[in-house]
Amino acid sequence: DVRKLSPWYLAPVDERILTMNKYEALRGMEDILPGEIEKWQWVEEKARIFFESRGFKEIRTPILEYTELFSRAVGESSDIVNKEMFSFEDRGGRNVVLRPEMTPTLARMVAARRKSLKFPLRWYSIPNIFRYERPQRGRTRQLRAAGQSGSVHPGTRSVHQHRPSPEQHPLRGLELDRRPGA
Repeated sequence: DVRKLSPWYLAPVDERILTMNKYEALRGMEDILPGEIEKWQWVEEKARIFFESRGFKEIRTPILEYTELFSRAVGESSDIVNKEMFSFEDRGGRNVVLRPEMTPTLARMVAARRKSLKFPLRWYSIPNIFRYERPQRGRTRQLRAAGQSGSVHPGTRSVHQHRPSPEQHPLRGLELDRRPGA
């Protein structure tokens, strides 16, 4: 019998599934497992400490957004809209996208809640973003991007997402192989 009891889910698993290449992560995407995830968590914690020590508060946003939000914000003819977005029609017939950057998402959030927000906003995020571009050494299609949005004031028509300068970057000078406890 090719069926076994899986220790992970305690449900029968067909052994043929475990040997099929089509169950690998999509090109440009990766699974991060124990042994590697600790490095990611350490880097993210250093970024959180940096931003929060400067008065920024963390936000989290949906990974899916309407395609129109990005085509309006960055322009119909931009490379992001034409070549680099993972966009598709959902089951409800809506055109949606895996967020390729944060600025339009921040603008949407502020526009939807501007009457209830306290300005100036001091937010940061460490989101997953997705770009459908050719994977290269050191680059993937799913990535993490730490950033802050500190110039959002009432009455402005734009949201500025700032990244720390290289001199101020929370990870400046850190060697990932030399994290505490390693």
